[in-house]
Amino acid sequence: MRLAWRFYSEMIASSALSYSAGVQLHSTVTKKNETFDEFFYTMNIWYLLACYVGWLVIASIVTFALYGWDKRQAGLQRWRVPEKRLHWLSLVGGWPGAIIGQRLFRHKTQKLSFKLMFWVAVLIHVLLIAGVVYLGIDR
Repeated sequence: MRLAWRFYSEMIASSALSYSAGVQLHSTVTKKNETFDEFFYTMNIWYLLACYVGWLVIASIVTFALYGWDKRQAGLQRWRVPEKRLHWLSLVGGWPGAIIGQRLFRHKTQKLSFKLMFWVAVLIHVLLIAGVVYLGIDR
């Protein structure tokens, strides 16, 4: 923007452009900058979503592994992973891995309070994604 403004100012100062041509040049530069800004805003939204998906994959792998380990520990009657930790992992992004772990290991599927807290964490993430996409499209 500074370079365009300097070029514009020099052209007006040297009287190479008439007033109407200067207005036309200024509006063209402004339109190009708006398009440029929109492009990078859109790219930032997609970059954020890509980072979020990457984080979900990592957190899901960890959460899935802990569900499997907790199921094994339950079968061996040993120390288990606290439910708070499983909820926390779901809340910070491991909910896809938790869903797969619950289904595959048939673990933590009966206790209503656990399922309710788990689905609240999933709902938070769905609303977060919907909000980011909505704000990205709305701009």
